[in-house]
This record gives sequence, structure tokens and C-alpha cells, in this order.
Amino acid sequence: MLKMINHEADDGRWYPFRVTAGLIEGYSTNAKLHRLEEVKEVVKNWWQLCEEENFPKLFGTIDEKTMMYERRKDGEALEEPVVIFEGEVNPLRITADLGEEQYLMALWQLAELLADALNQTRVYIKFKQRTLVLEQCK
Repeated sequence: MLKMINHEADDGRWYPFRVTAGLIEGYSTNAKLHRLEEVKEVVKNWWQLCEEENFPKLFGTIDEKTMMYERRKDGEALEEPVVIFEGEVNPLRITADLGEEQYLMALWQLAELLADALNQTRVYIKFKQRTLVLEQCK
């Protein structure tokens, strides 16, 4: 038999998240393809940073997917392997002293780490109903 243990902690707040980054550096056919294991190491290192910097740790699943899109200039259909780290904030970890912005800043930190490790120009964050497109500043 199972019993619900979050009934007192659950106040209806729901914080789903997703971070998406490409696994190929650049756009050439001979560009470096990163592996899922590299991404897992980035996430583990991020958890350690969260611990050190007092950010909330976020847990989820990591999957490799294929993103499909159309190139604007000629309409050609393109495919790109991407990694997606997604989950939702555990209701047992939502506390009054942690607001949405702290979770978002933690995800932003992960996006920056992924952009650096995978040599990506853009990384996408979905948090609740918001979608953020983050682009490297050069």
C-alpha cells in the first residue's frame, strides 16, 4: 500500500522544466558530435555547483532526441541531435524561501554550462509556461 507524503507540502505550485541543447558543434557535416555521457557529467558537476552556491538542485531525465526544423532561407528540412534534461521541481523541495526565480537561475546556470561544454550558440529553457532562448554573447 502507498500513502501520499506530500499532502501538507503541496500547495498547488507546479514547476515543470526542460533544458534543450544541441549535441553537434556548428553546422558543418564533419562537426564534432557530443555524447550523452558528456552531458551527464555536466549535470553532475552542476549539482555540485548548486550545492556550493546554495542553488536548488533540480533532478530529471536526460534523453537524446532529434530536433527537426526548416531552414528559413530555402525551406530545407533539417535534423539535429539534441539533448533534453527535463523534470519538475519536487513538491517536497518547494519551500517558502525559494521563489520561482531561484529555480530559473539554477536552470540558467545549467544552460551556460551545457553551452560551454557542447560548444553551442543557443540553449533553450522551458520553465513553467515560459520559454527562454539563451544565446552566447561574443
